[in-house]
Amino acid sequence: MSDTVPKRFKEAVALYSELDIFIYKEGESKTFKKQIYADFWNETKRVASGLLHCGIKRGEKVVIISDSRREWIIIDVATLGLGCIDVPRGNDSSEDELTYIINHSESTFIFVENNKQLHKVLSKKHDLRLVRCIVVIDDDKSYEEKMGNITVFSYKKLLELGAEYLRANPKAFDMEIEKGSSKDIATIIYTSGTTGMPKGVMLRHESFIFQLDRLYDYLPTLKPGKIMISILPLWHSFERACEYIVALKGIAIAYSKPIGPVLLKDFLLLNPQMIISVPRIWEGIRIGIIK
Repeated sequence: MSDTVPKRFKEAVALYSELDIFIYKEGESKTFKKQIYADFWNETKRVASGLLHCGIKRGEKVVIISDSRREWIIIDVATLGLGCIDVPRGNDSSEDELTYIINHSESTFIFVENNKQLHKVLSKKHDLRLVRCIVVIDDDKSYEEKMGNITVFSYKKLLELGAEYLRANPKAFDMEIEKGSSKDIATIIYTSGTTGMPKGVMLRHESFIFQLDRLYDYLPTLKPGKIMISILPLWHSFERACEYIVALKGIAIAYSKPIGPVLLKDFLLLNPQMIISVPRIWEGIRIGIIK
């Protein structure tokens, strides 16, 4: 069996190329869209190739400041496939907290979900010692802007740069994936910081692979083509491991919100077979059903 997360995803794409991997909404739209495994992998390769174009090297740290969405997994797999380490954080983090995490982890690249998160990061740009590039996911324009020593790209621009690099170097990402080892650090997840400054917890690929291999034995009903609805934050290791597990089994991940009325409507629209949650969310669902 393959020993890193990106190698497992590459195998899953070969098995389930025409099945849906993501079901999602864009912006304020109430209509769900779908992305199949083959298109997911093509986008992942373009993100990785865009990062290579920008000069990223193995072992560099990449901060992801975003709530759960399909691009999160794409950026994650692209980053890990290049032998880099991602450092995830949610949108509710403060400017000071983000600056501390970015510097403490010695991160050089940052993905932010939207302009609000970009402004948080740039408000402390003179304190960011090593950051070279920031990518804004939500912006649908293609642009590249220099801000001192930091280059800001839209996600669309990164994909365009990646497509160019990929045409010239079609095997570059695959070669980087094959260099990966189970002993490589995959991610640094920071604690909430309630008892002081956040602490970084380093997890290797082997930690995720161990969970994947053990949990499959306890979930025999997982079948390709089913749907899991996602409502928990991906920067928490629990949700991340669960999304890995289902995506690697050919099960579509549908992104919703942990808000009673929204979630119940999405249940009716999607008829999911699986949901991963915590007690507080179950209580909210129960109240919504009773009402």
